[in-house]
Amino acid sequence: MTQNNYETNRTSSTNSSASSTSTSEKQNTTNEIRKGINESENANKPKAEEQIATFTTKIYSNDPARQNNVSITCNTLNETIVKNGETFSFCQTVGQASTSKGYEKADIFDKDGNKKKGLGGRKLSN
Repeated sequence: MTQNNYETNRTSSTNSSASSTSTSEKQNTTNEIRKGINESENANKPKAEEQIATFTTKIYSNDPARQNNVSITCNTLNETIVKNGETFSFCQTVGQASTSKGYEKADIFDKDGNKKKGLGGRKLSN
């Protein structure tokens, strides 16, 4: 370290502009190294969870069968994790509504918006 100080002092006595450039370059290098260390340390820390989206909808029917179907669908979606870079598919996650899964015939809307009885709306496609 003494030698580095000697070099800086010697440079500043002979050429002050060279000294400021040299000191500035050393400072920039030091800052870049510190930045790299901080980024490296932060890369290893787990990121805190954050909510990125939310959705709500009103259910205008108090039909017990419809409430049951909504409940089954929501329970199927609960605890679903979509990792960074992955694609979420509602159709693949929930699958087709069926009586074997506990769905009941209730009011649904067809593709034209007409109300009729069914297990879960339009046929889901993957």
